[in-house]
Amino acid sequence: MSNNEKNEQTNQFVCNCCEYSTNKKVNFERHNDSAKHTKCLEKQVKIQVKKQEKEAKEAKEAEKEIEKQTEKQEKEAEKVRDKQRKEELYLLKLQEQEKDRIRKETNRAEAKAEKQEKQLKAEAKQAKLEAKQEKKEEEKQEKQEQKEQKVIQKTKAEIEETIPFDVTMMTYEDLANFPEFKFNWVQEVIQNHFFPNLLIALKKNKKTYNVRIINKQVEKWERYDGEEGEWNSYCPMLEQKFDFSDIQMYLRGIACNCPLLKKYKNQLDRHCDELKNKLTYIGECKRILEGNEEFVLQQRQQNYEARDEQVLAEREHIPNVDEVRKLKKINKKKSEENEVGEDIEIEE
Repeated sequence: MSNNEKNEQTNQFVCNCCEYSTNKKVNFERHNDSAKHTKCLEKQVKIQVKKQEKEAKEAKEAEKEIEKQTEKQEKEAEKVRDKQRKEELYLLKLQEQEKDRIRKETNRAEAKAEKQEKQLKAEAKQAKLEAKQEKKEEEKQEKQEQKEQKVIQKTKAEIEETIPFDVTMMTYEDLANFPEFKFNWVQEVIQNHFFPNLLIALKKNKKTYNVRIINKQVEKWERYDGEEGEWNSYCPMLEQKFDFSDIQMYLRGIACNCPLLKKYKNQLDRHCDELKNKLTYIGECKRILEGNEEFVLQQRQQNYEARDEQVLAEREHIPNVDEVRKLKKINKKKSEENEVGEDIEIEE
């Protein structure tokens, strides 16, 4: 029934949207034009639209459910078909496996027979090789024993030939008893690098190599009464560590006791002063005791070559007055620096 129709039973105008009723048509028309009626009408329209949308959504969901059921049935049918195919393939695989098993057993039996035959041949060959190897080992062991015996005899002879001494008490006379020790005392003291060269000569001789520096720590080799000795970093009797000053005294004592150098006392004193005060001289000695004598000799050669090149260059070039004055200033400055360097105490 429309909102603007009259209900014949009750003789009233009824608005189903707003639940409004009246006996007068004018009031009913006024109600239809009111804002309240318009809002209620819009609300009812929205409700109807939502209801229609909901019904359409439910219809779509029903269709989707039907499609899902259909797909599910198709998948189940496909699974059944896959299962049947797998069973067929499994049966075929079992048949192939049985054939392979029979073939492998046959091949295994043939291979086993062949292997046994090869093993017999290999055992016979191995027996021959072992016999030959045993013979070689016996010969090798015998040669090794002979070699070790020779080494023992040689070592024993060297120990018997070696004169035991205390390095802090060693003199020139002790070195004179070593014919292997080769050192030209007179020639070395006349030239430069006397004590570094003496150290190199001492290191080259096994009987006189008894001082070294390891990790800036001075060690001495000591052996008494022909027994095997060891490297010590301290004096067992005094319980005092050795230092580089002990080595300086040791070297000076050997040089001063040399009768060949009595005529060259001034040169020897100069070398002793250099051993005590000159930084380059002390550095060479320490490097030699650290095992770097080759580096020391190489540095010397480089210095000689540089000096020769400088002398040749000076001969070829005649300096003018300004250069001479400049050179004098440089030499004066170097001499002052050397005087200051000689006063510096060397760290032992």
